[in-house]
Amino acid sequence: MENKTETETDTREDIGNIDDMETSPFLKSSMFEDRPFTMTVKKAKKDYLPEKDGTLKKASILGFLKTDKEMRLNVTNKRTMKAMFGKHTSDWIGKRITLIAESVNMGPDRTKGIRIIGSPDIPEAFIAEFEIVRLINKIPKTDHVKRPLGISDPNNHGEFKWIVEPPQVNDKNSNPAPAVSNEVK
Repeated sequence: MENKTETETDTREDIGNIDDMETSPFLKSSMFEDRPFTMTVKKAKKDYLPEKDGTLKKASILGFLKTDKEMRLNVTNKRTMKAMFGKHTSDWIGKRITLIAESVNMGPDRTKGIRIIGSPDIPEAFIAEFEIVRLINKIPKTDHVKRPLGISDPNNHGEFKWIVEPPQVNDKNSNPAPAVSNEVK
């Protein structure tokens, strides 16, 4: 085995989370570092985005103040926005929403995804209830979702705390309450 000279030695440098190096225009769950963030909606739009198979699919997208990153709304987040602010997307502009990365179903798999967990702009904590039809092994399955939404206070240099705890849901068919303590620093 040859000895390497100083100029030939391996240099290893931690370049951070590889997911953050992607040039995607969209928010990624890895950007949240298990902390909730409150962002202000700047725009809501429809666009056609490529799927894994190369086809284009219509998507609902939110843009935010203070970042160029956007968020593609999945069915759960779309219905959550509707429950908090109504069905007209023009009413969403200027509203603050609190996002967190949490474990979600993506087809048959569990992965980290971005969820809307509340807003400082809703008058009181409540449980949003809606149905989502999913295809599991090409068979439609209807899930009745109960999503607790809280009133959040994003002040104090990024600290997050609930002003009002969201109601707890103890239903086997519901998503669990967000795993957020009273104060996260």
